[in-house]
Amino acid sequence: MIGGFNHIGVMWHEDIDKDFYDYACDVLARHGCGVPTLVNYDVMRDSELLSGYPEADAANVAYAGCQWYCAVGNEYSDHDLNCVVLPQQLERAIDRAIEENVDSYDGLWNIYLDELQRTTDALVAFKNKVYEWQSRLWPEMITSLMSYGPIEKGLDITDPGSVNNAYTSVNILGVPNVVDSLFAIRKVVFEQHKFTLQEVRDAVRTDWKDNEVMRGIMLKQHKFGNDFDDVDEIYQDVANQLYEMLAMKRNIKGFHFRPSLFQFMGHTYAGPECGATPDGRHAAEPLAHGCNPMHGRNTEGITATVKSLCKVDFRRFQGGSLQVDLQPKFFDGKEHAGNYIKDFSLATMREGCVQINLNVVSMEDLEEAYEHPETPEAQDIVVKVTGYSAHFVVLGKMLQKEFIERVNYDRL
Repeated sequence: MIGGFNHIGVMWHEDIDKDFYDYACDVLARHGCGVPTLVNYDVMRDSELLSGYPEADAANVAYAGCQWYCAVGNEYSDHDLNCVVLPQQLERAIDRAIEENVDSYDGLWNIYLDELQRTTDALVAFKNKVYEWQSRLWPEMITSLMSYGPIEKGLDITDPGSVNNAYTSVNILGVPNVVDSLFAIRKVVFEQHKFTLQEVRDAVRTDWKDNEVMRGIMLKQHKFGNDFDDVDEIYQDVANQLYEMLAMKRNIKGFHFRPSLFQFMGHTYAGPECGATPDGRHAAEPLAHGCNPMHGRNTEGITATVKSLCKVDFRRFQGGSLQVDLQPKFFDGKEHAGNYIKDFSLATMREGCVQINLNVVSMEDLEEAYEHPETPEAQDIVVKVTGYSAHFVVLGKMLQKEFIERVNYDRL
């Protein structure tokens, strides 16, 4: 039933039928292609309530694909069109901090928040202009026919007032990169005084050319995703400021903006556009995928990643999935892989995670498919890329390479 690729999700909650959830985890373990996605109904419902949804609409929330969820028939879901590339605000903040002779981390942080405010203000102005014209230029007639309100009111679903809920979600790219960058700058520049902020900025602009020693030092600092409280505190600051800032802004339909700590593929293409970043990332590398650690930086196992990720309250955000890519040998010596996935997912959901995308795929098979996509074996490989599944060989080469380089866990 799940051959090929699809976007089936199973919404876990504390009262779920235990046999059904066991079966879902068994299917996921046996097929290994990220189907079904496991999502946390309790967090999604509470997220909708916190945003101000009517109680009946929040209770009727459903997973809608990728990492999106919405109130069925009672929401215009503007989810995947809006994006903030966070490292760009940090880059401008560093430039300003140098010009203004800032000599403390707090000073840099305050400038970064100011730059983020400018960016989100511009996004709000842009989206509200889009909403003024959307129903005339891009009406969604089929969706309108499937929803409560538009027909009764003679409105398109994109019109203000047509449905109960019309919040604007904003995808946030590069959260782990900004977190790792801020932490490295705080430690190396402002506490240890090994380099000046201008020296770091200059090295980043040249993609670390002739500055491998500096890059190595920046890379050696604690990284998000390893359950290190010092760097994870910055993660909480970055995420919570995004929530507070966007929650204060309104679209012309009367609803606020809310951040989504995820983007379904933009991290692969936005990375090279950003250039290098102070966390030690090279310009050609993708940004971190959603709120998952930058590839190669998780050294403490899956449990540490879960603990780091869940240090923010995902009820405040419109998604932020945990991506887990396992090799089949992960299950060597373990009986009943489905039970193992069930136990892991239950612990993760109860920690407050909103979504788990899980692949079980051989690195050797992926590398062979990358080099020889024409073989029948390569044609059959299906992976959960981010929130969606796809045949590996049809992905762009850049996205294939990024997928292979992701953290591939070999232990808890």
